[in-house]
Amino acid sequence: QVLRAGAYELIARPDVPAGAAINEYVDVAKAFFDDREAKFVNGILDALAREVRA
Repeated sequence: QVLRAGAYELIARPDVPAGAAINEYVDVAKAFFDDREAKFVNGILDALAREVRA
């Protein structure tokens, strides 16, 4: 669900800076999962941001 919400924000909310959105969802992932999963969320959302906000 963290990735889904982050992806929505990156795709449908261009008014929100990509870096801010990514950081928020990485922080959420850190609160619920270990560091490995938080890094995964960061990587996926960063790649998505580069794709949709290029």
